[in-house]
Amino acid sequence: MALATTAQMSTGPFTFFYGKDTRLNLELNLGDLLKQGSLNAWTESMIDRGHKIFVSCDAKFSDNLLGGGLDPTSTDSFTMYNYETKDTRCEVGNSTGFRSELGRVIEREHPESLLPSLPTSCYIPDGNHCFCRLTEHMVFDRCMSCMNLEGQQSMGGQAAKDQTLGHFLSNINARGVRNGKFELKYEGKKLEQDTLNVNHAETISSPASEYTGAIYPEILDNVTSKEVLFDLPAKLKDSLNWPSLKISEYDLEMKIWEVHWTLHEMERWDEDPRQFENRLNPGSSKGSTDPSYYRFGLTDMEKEKFVKLTDLYHALTLLRYGSSKLFPYLMKRVDVFSYHAERIAISFTVPWFLRRRIEKCPTDVKEAFESYVKSKFEEEGLDYTTEMTTFEAPSSQQDQTNTSQTASDQSLQPPPAATNDSASLELQHSQDPATVSAAQPSLDVQDSFVQNQATENTEDCAKYKRGH
Repeated sequence: MALATTAQMSTGPFTFFYGKDTRLNLELNLGDLLKQGSLNAWTESMIDRGHKIFVSCDAKFSDNLLGGGLDPTSTDSFTMYNYETKDTRCEVGNSTGFRSELGRVIEREHPESLLPSLPTSCYIPDGNHCFCRLTEHMVFDRCMSCMNLEGQQSMGGQAAKDQTLGHFLSNINARGVRNGKFELKYEGKKLEQDTLNVNHAETISSPASEYTGAIYPEILDNVTSKEVLFDLPAKLKDSLNWPSLKISEYDLEMKIWEVHWTLHEMERWDEDPRQFENRLNPGSSKGSTDPSYYRFGLTDMEKEKFVKLTDLYHALTLLRYGSSKLFPYLMKRVDVFSYHAERIAISFTVPWFLRRRIEKCPTDVKEAFESYVKSKFEEEGLDYTTEMTTFEAPSSQQDQTNTSQTASDQSLQPPPAATNDSASLELQHSQDPATVSAAQPSLDVQDSFVQNQATENTEDCAKYKRGH
């Protein structure tokens, strides 16, 4: 989807891509780039007329649109935005001790792009997609830390592993994720990284204070150690307003989850500003459907806060896990999201915004939209029902996130020595951890996001507050 903006207007064409977002299929969909009426020709003409054009999409789509040559396992080709390497991703400024001081820019261009008229700096990452992938990593890393206790007799060994892992799964299931039946998945003896949709990721990531109707544990209660201590760098201590130069494993990981959630809240402010009181213009009526009653984008103060949060996210993750856990998605959130937040006022959740807006439209509008899409399929000689059934056939989580997990993202790297976690790739499949009892009450869900349209759309999740 392309979006053209000026001070006076906002307009954008819709380009429907049929089939999977492979490089070849995108080429077939876009056709001749120079042909009049093509998306690239339209983009070029709008830029020539003084408009600003942005494309918002998930990582797989953008990577293939730009050339399909990115390699997440390489040393310097795992990001489309700049020439980052696995050695430089842990670098911080000498003065502040934080990432933003480096002033990372979007410098990488792609000669093989299917939209050559559009520079890389105009590609907006999908905030929800990034949020889900990062939540998956955080859940996986915490599970691995629990399981690695099996080989650490001084930390409790097998009993500590079973107890902490059981509490972690219990805390997740208490919130109603997958009807309170969230389980770990294994490939042989190896733990697999699970796939989460936005609803799951939000339910797991949100602080306990966000919930109404019942008292829930924090996600790491009775899971992480309050005795294992990390040395806080002085500048990080000051930024956190922490009372000492020591921080426990529990407090450190809780800070990471806290920053992760706060960033997500800010990334989705524009998605539906009616959900957030701070988006209402002075003197405007709460709940109004008039867009002029709301403000969009970030103020200078909010931009400063956003950049500080990305700095903390980078620094806290680096302290807890080392540079091996600074995954491409995390670095994109740190370097690219902050870059866009400082320079343009645009939502990081545009594709999800469109999906939700259509879902909430009156029935006649939704039917008209579906009729239009069907007609486009017919023009291409395709059967709408068959094509959509084929496209939606994979599991609901994979459908919702449309992600491609990489070998480098899933590989387990040894954490720093301070964590007292021993790395172990080959793990015995132990007895299933404790789960929520049958007496666990179902929890009412009132979530502003559209529920997953596949088999999991009937699940109950904990109800949490919005816009406070």
